Amino acid sequence: MYTKPILVEVTVNDHRGRRPLGIMSAKQALELPDLPTFAFSLPLDGDRVVTRGYIRAFA
Repeated sequence: MYTKPILVEVTVNDHRGRRPLGIMSAKQALELPDLPTFAFSLPLDGDRVVTRGYIRAFA
């Protein structure tokens, strides 16, 4: 089954606040270290916050 790649916005949340890292494919986002400071959202879906598990379904 072919699934269309999704775009994920990745941000870092630390003592300086929320800072954008960029827009990535699901595969690229999952290659980042599993740190609690990373947050993921779907910029084409109203910036809905998602988990790594949700992203993994599309990688």
